[in-house]
Amino acid sequence: MVRLGSARFNTDDRGAVAIIFALSMTAIFGALAFAVDYSRAFRSEARIAIALDAAALAGTKGLDSGRSDAEITSLARAMFDQTMAGRESALTMSNFTVLIDRWTDTVTVSTDARMQTSFGRVIGTNEIDLSGLTTVRYRIRRVELALSLDVTGSMNRDIADDGIVNYGRLNAMKQAANQITSTMFAEAPADDRVRVALVPWSTAVNLGPMAAAVSGNTSVDQCVIERLGTNAATDEPPYGSDAVRAFSPAPGDYTCPTASVVPLLGRNRAGDLMTAINAMTGDGGTAGHIGTAWGWYTLAPAWSGIWPTDSRPRDYGPDTIKSVLIMTDGQFNVSWKTVTSWSSNQTLMMNESYSQFQALCSAMKAKNVVVYTIGFGLKETRAIDEMRTCASAATSFFQAASDAELTEAFQKVAEDLKAMRITR
Repeated sequence: MVRLGSARFNTDDRGAVAIIFALSMTAIFGALAFAVDYSRAFRSEARIAIALDAAALAGTKGLDSGRSDAEITSLARAMFDQTMAGRESALTMSNFTVLIDRWTDTVTVSTDARMQTSFGRVIGTNEIDLSGLTTVRYRIRRVELALSLDVTGSMNRDIADDGIVNYGRLNAMKQAANQITSTMFAEAPADDRVRVALVPWSTAVNLGPMAAAVSGNTSVDQCVIERLGTNAATDEPPYGSDAVRAFSPAPGDYTCPTASVVPLLGRNRAGDLMTAINAMTGDGGTAGHIGTAWGWYTLAPAWSGIWPTDSRPRDYGPDTIKSVLIMTDGQFNVSWKTVTSWSSNQTLMMNESYSQFQALCSAMKAKNVVVYTIGFGLKETRAIDEMRTCASAATSFFQAASDAELTEAFQKVAEDLKAMRITR
């Protein structure tokens, strides 16, 4: 009997199964507990990231508006607390830190965070550390904007193009240019944060006293035309064979604009810039490629030796947004590349002007210059297509059919540049 009883005991494994089942249930319960707690942790971590992002952005905007370090810290903390309001009680945070670097124009925000577990403590995990992804940094970028504006004779007409000389288009452009200048400078806490240049153009560009330096002393009227050669569509400086051409004497179809180029100016010189805008008059034909080139030259670092010290462009790079806004109301119909009489071959002049225009647009965009183009009352299909092709993106081309739409287009450019100024 003992022997039989021993045999039954050796073959009865019901107790072992129970033990294994109990251990399995513990593991399963632990896994479920972790799943619940980590799901909560994931949601909390996402909310902290959003709050830190909002705090860093608020602090950066404070930096951009000239606030003190204490004020920037307060702005960031207030935004963080507002975004995290109503968080679950198991979440605790400490060591909220705001680092402000005025040399690099950056604001860095970080915090430590821990979440008490609800089920994980059963297996010895009392809290989850959420501090791994809690640092956000924003940077402020400078802006250099060149307004390359058509001041041809057609700008003296109204938008209906009925031939009445009432300065309608010209006045609308002045209003839009003044408004974008005011908008851009309103966002600049310091004189070097945002700078704007003015490039009025028609059949030529008036450089005032700077014309001699860029033309090898060949300009007799302070105006210049396009340059030729292998560097015609580059931003190489105007020395030697790359000097800009000028007429001496000028042909009969040529007009030297009365309004001259104003190089980059900051907010402290906003009045000077607006005075120049308001003084623009309209006359002459449409050599848009020349105006485009000079819009770029005002931003090109290689041209720093030409411009006054306060107007010298910054280097190309991620810290500075360089942008050219080109506005015209008609087809480009003037080029001095191979002919000197507008009436001799208008088709050739148009083709040459647009060819040079597109070469300049492509070269600018290759240097990460943001190009905006605005057609004001444009009717010709080619003119519209050429302006659209030049723009940096489909959304960077605007077709304005009225004064109000022109102002709106300029303001959209300003808003776009403002949005690009602060980057993560």
